[in-house]
Parts: sequence; C-alpha cells; structure tokens
Amino acid sequence: MFRNKYQKAGIDTQAVLNQSLSKPLLYVLGHGEVSGDPGQINQAIFNGQTDVSIARGELELRKAFQSLTFISKASIDSLATLTALLLPGAAIPLFWTIHTFLQQKYENPDLDNHINRRNHDARLLFKQLAHQNLSPWYAQSVTQVASSHLPAGVNFPPEHPLPGQMYRYYPYSLKDKDHLYYPVNNYFSILFEEREQELITLLSDLGATKIVIETASDDRIALNREGHPKVFEYGPRPRVSPDDIDIERYYWLAHEPTWQSVVGESFRGLKTIEFTFDMDVMGLLKTRFQSIYQLMSKLDSMLLPTNYQEMLCKQVIPSRRVQVQFGAKDA
Repeated sequence: MFRNKYQKAGIDTQAVLNQSLSKPLLYVLGHGEVSGDPGQINQAIFNGQTDVSIARGELELRKAFQSLTFISKASIDSLATLTALLLPGAAIPLFWTIHTFLQQKYENPDLDNHINRRNHDARLLFKQLAHQNLSPWYAQSVTQVASSHLPAGVNFPPEHPLPGQMYRYYPYSLKDKDHLYYPVNNYFSILFEEREQELITLLSDLGATKIVIETASDDRIALNREGHPKVFEYGPRPRVSPDDIDIERYYWLAHEPTWQSVVGESFRGLKTIEFTFDMDVMGLLKTRFQSIYQLMSKLDSMLLPTNYQEMLCKQVIPSRRVQVQFGAKDA
C-alpha cells in the first residue's frame, strides 16, 4: 500500500527507506505534529538562563526536568529507556540522578541544614541540565516520519507503530531484521524475551530433556508476576552435535559467549548444566552505573549505600537462572 502511494507520487521508495534507516532512532510523529526539532524545547525552557538562586534551586530544577517529557513520551525515570534513546553520555547519568534526587531517595540524615543543602545540590544539577543541548543528538540520531508516510519494508512489533513514540533499530545487522524497530520504552525487555525464546529453542534442538528457567531473585512477588519458573520437559532423546544444527537460525548465539560455552560443555559428558543470563545487551546498561555513582556521590544531600551499584544492577537488569538436563528424565 505504502509502496504504491509513493510510486504514484513519483518518489523513489528505496531512497525513502534508506533515509529512514540512516539513523538509529525513528520517531513517529503524533497527531497534529509536524516535522521539526524537539531538541530545541530543551533550550527554550531556560531562555538563556544557566543558573538559579539557591533558595529556589529545587523548585526550578523540578520545573525544568518536568518539561523533558517531550522525548517521545519516553519513561525518563527508566535507565533502560534512557539508554535505548542513545542519549549523549553525560545526559543519561544526569537525568537518572535528577530523577532520583527529586524523589528524595538516599537523603543524607547527617546534614545540619538539609533544605539548604538540597537547594544547593539542585542548583548544581540545574546548571548541568541547562548546558545539555539535545539538538545535535536529535539531528544525528532521529528520523521523523508521519505514520501515514512510513515506507514499505520498515517493520515493528504487533500493535506498533504508535503516533508520538520513539523506536530504536534492531541491535545487530541481520538479513531479515534490518528494517525492524522496537519501542524504546521496552526495547531491552523485548530483546530479553526474544533471547529467552531463542535459548529454549537452541537447548531443545541440542537434545535437552528438561529446561528450567527462573528469576534469579529471592523476590517471590517478582517471580510470580513474571510467570517463573518456566519448565519444559521432553522425552529421552539423543544429543545432537552442533555441526548438525543450522546455526543461522539463531540470531543471538554469535553474540552470547555463555551460550557458546554451554553448547561446548553439553558434549563433554555433562548431564546437567546451570548458568544465568540477564537483560543487558552488549553491556550497554552496565556501563552507566559507575558514572551515575560518581555524579550522585558529589551531592551533599544524598548518602548512597556502599553497595549502590550492585543494588542498581539488580533493579535495572533482571536475570534468569537456567538449568538444563540432558539424557533420560530419570537419569
């Protein structure tokens, strides 16, 4: 349908498609929106103002931060979403720190004048926020397109695309996924589930008789909410050599060293194997923790626990524990 429309208009559909794919992020314009640069809004709210009075620091910071909802309705309080947006390196820890600060988490109980110190810290964060110019990021990373003008060949998950939403391309260049975009608000979680499904298929194809996947957490509420553990049982079957498997069927195997190790170990006489994998992709999320910790540690009004980075990892990056059995079920 889209291709025919472009052909009638005398437009090279392949050129339109290539233009759309030239940038990692795709923004589907909302109803009534016209093509422009939403990054300009970030500077417009400051009107050249780069500092505020300490007495009004927290109020001004809160007002400025709330205005950042222009980023395609993205969840700015989600580190995974901020990372999926490919924001400039300094922006991600700054946004995360401001969000945590405004929620009054990890307040330092040992300050004599807590209100004054919070306002002082808010002023420091405001000054950094005022110097964040997102226009270059938007120009380099985002292609804008109306939903009615999406070229043929660009693919999305079911029920997408939605107007006013930002999408990020698939992380690897694959023959049948080159034009696939996932919403940034659950980019990592979609890939997480995709990897889990592929892992189950891979282990089954290798001859596993039982596969148990469970949340690597003691949080029973989270475990029940996510529908774990998942148990898959198969009748006794011979093991299959990796040479007899069509490796091209598995998108993630080439990028998962642990899986590659499991494939090798499964043919060394082991009847059971246990390992974990998490939601991170290419270490994109883990690389943020140190910079966030460094920025938060500079604020007098906040006192972070010594294990903050470990806590953040558990909060942001869910993990799965996988147990695999080969051979007869009663072996």
